[in-house]
Amino acid sequence: MIHGTPSSSLIWRNVAPALVEAGYQVIAFDLLGYGASERPHPVSVDTSVSAQVPVLLGLMDFFGIDAAHLLAHDVGGAMAQRAGILHSDRVRSIALLDACSFDSWPSDRTQQQMEAGLDALIRAPADQHRKHFEEWLLSTVVDDASMRTGPLQHYLDFISGPVGQASFFQHQVAHYDHRHTSEISHRLNELGSGFITRT
Repeated sequence: MIHGTPSSSLIWRNVAPALVEAGYQVIAFDLLGYGASERPHPVSVDTSVSAQVPVLLGLMDFFGIDAAHLLAHDVGGAMAQRAGILHSDRVRSIALLDACSFDSWPSDRTQQQMEAGLDALIRAPADQHRKHFEEWLLSTVVDDASMRTGPLQHYLDFISGPVGQASFFQHQVAHYDHRHTSEISHRLNELGSGFITRT
């Protein structure tokens, strides 16, 4: 299970038990620089979509998994596409949920922020940063009451504070680049009609 941004493996909390009950071995992990994973130093360490694919393959090697079904969301979906095309022998199937693909990302708003420079956002007052992303995260769900009483504070904790706020922009936003999906979009047909599930 490969999560997106600005979330973590926590996003799969209601999905993983159903898959385990169906008989699957389930591994949900936090991408490098996300969630509870390491925040690499120096910040020049590549945590882009392309750089995360070897992390995924290394994790599979660690657990002795030759090939896996990939369930992926958002930028995790971009990773899954790259893994499926560039390492097809390691991927049995792919299910994509609201995945970054082609040149559809980042959003215009995020692109404008990136072009204006991320330094100001990194240095923004902590309460202002947290409030902004609380509103943004709540705008992404239908049932905001469940989000408020559920994972909201966990997601905010990961991208806030003296480490999380800077890391969010340095290890996540700074690497939002559709090049990672655009450069393989002409090869998506290699996945085959039964290989990829769009939801």
